[in-house]
Amino acid sequence: VVSTQVQAPNGSMGGYISHEFHLQSDTGEDTLNICNKCGHVFNPEVSTENGPCSHDDSCQSNYVELGHVFMLGDKYTKVFNCTAQDAPHTPLYMGCYGLGLSRILAALVEVSMAIRKDSSFLWPHNVAPFKVCVVLPKKGSKEFPFMEELIMSQMTSLQLTNENAQDVLIEDRVKQTIGRRIKDCELYGIGKYIILGRGLSPQQGQSPYFELRDLHESTTDTIGIEHLSSTIKSLVQTV
Repeated sequence: VVSTQVQAPNGSMGGYISHEFHLQSDTGEDTLNICNKCGHVFNPEVSTENGPCSHDDSCQSNYVELGHVFMLGDKYTKVFNCTAQDAPHTPLYMGCYGLGLSRILAALVEVSMAIRKDSSFLWPHNVAPFKVCVVLPKKGSKEFPFMEELIMSQMTSLQLTNENAQDVLIEDRVKQTIGRRIKDCELYGIGKYIILGRGLSPQQGQSPYFELRDLHESTTDTIGIEHLSSTIKSLVQTV
């Protein structure tokens, strides 16, 4: 998400200066001006920053405020006589910030849907509810009998920390098809899938494999089943 920094009124917080960070969006509740000459974005209620452009030719657009920072200076520290140990007669300079977490999440969804140009969305990897979804084979399929022998030994050797283990979703509703379960998980915005399907019982002469599907990159790779645990570890440890 690329935000735009705009000078803002200090309001009741006071201080010397404050800035808001906005995302341009048709659903935004804030209205800002965009200079048609230089592209500068500004709040018409606040005097614009000095510069070579007068911003006298502008249009309006809707924005979502994602965050706000305040340079409070010594407004509060002077009152409470807050000073540094090595400068007892000089009030500290103070600043603060606020982040609209729910607005940031909504902005991530909006940007994702705009990129994908359909009704689905993907969370960025570092904020997704799960970093990878492991889809087990359907019960009754020819691959299902291979699951315990080929997979469970790999999963046992994972030895993930409690934190990393929470990033792995095991899709074990094995009475449903793999495709149906992947569609359901896409509603969660998960972007990476390890699919344990037909590759577990390959044709004669082939080694067992799994599919690694990355919806962010629109790629599907086939990887040997012996690399299952190392692949999961790599995905959950990626920031």
